[in-house]
Amino acid sequence: MYYRIRPASITRQALKQEILLDACKTVVQENSQALFGINSVEMSLLLQKRHPEPVRALKAMANHLRETQPGEANPYATDSFLKVAGYVLAAVPPPGLGS
Repeated sequence: MYYRIRPASITRQALKQEILLDACKTVVQENSQALFGINSVEMSLLLQKRHPEPVRALKAMANHLRETQPGEANPYATDSFLKVAGYVLAAVPPPGLGS
């Protein structure tokens, strides 16, 4: 089955308005071990932007992607990794700055 989300679709509009954001976070968290090789507690902390060592967790995720997606030479370049890393790191202040 082939499925695509068209720019004007209800799904795309809901994603744009962040209506589905909580549902997406829940699904990612529940499936984090299979998808990214980290447990749901770590994923929850990452998604809440409260993980004490986000770079370490992201590296573990990249290693998992390397093992589970053998055709990908650089796991740091996978779309799924870049999306999660971009989301997590966008709100992580440098050490000593922020709360």
